[in-house]
Amino acid sequence: MNRAAMAKQKKKYNAWRHYTQTGDYIDYVGATQEKNKLTKMTRNLCRDFEKDIVKNIG
Repeated sequence: MNRAAMAKQKKKYNAWRHYTQTGDYIDYVGATQEKNKLTKMTRNLCRDFEKDIVKNIG
């Protein structure tokens, strides 16, 4: 996990915490969007890491 992913994880956590405090639907949508962004970034980082491993083996 790199710094950008860690920053996105913190942003997701803060968005979810904000939603739980307010209970507002708009905050829920924002938290869900942050979750989806983090998931996409994590999958891409994992894919790139595995590609580098394969490249270095051969």
